[in-house]
Amino acid sequence: MIVKQNFFNNANVGVFSFATDEYCLIPKGLTKRETNRIEKTLHVPCFDINIAQSHIIHTLTIGNKNGLLIPHTATDEEYSVLKKLFDNNKVKNNFSYLYFTFGNAFYRMC
Repeated sequence: MIVKQNFFNNANVGVFSFATDEYCLIPKGLTKRETNRIEKTLHVPCFDINIAQSHIIHTLTIGNKNGLLIPHTATDEEYSVLKKLFDNNKVKNNFSYLYFTFGNAFYRMC
């Protein structure tokens, strides 16, 4: 099924959201109708949150079923919310940048 969707009048939904087989992180500010539509399409629960006070969630995070990495610029409140949503051990924001990309850092973490 193809569903047309945009966030904040921008068709690049992959920049603004992050989805796995178990959950979807969406930016704050979407309507309840938009959230329900995403949940229905992806068959996973959606959680609205900003990362580092920004709407560009997927640009700033990386993860899979084993964990979620967020940047050190994420606020304490955002970090706390994510820790409550997921197992404390699945959310990391205090890792060293031994690699050049976030993806490589995630690979190393798993």
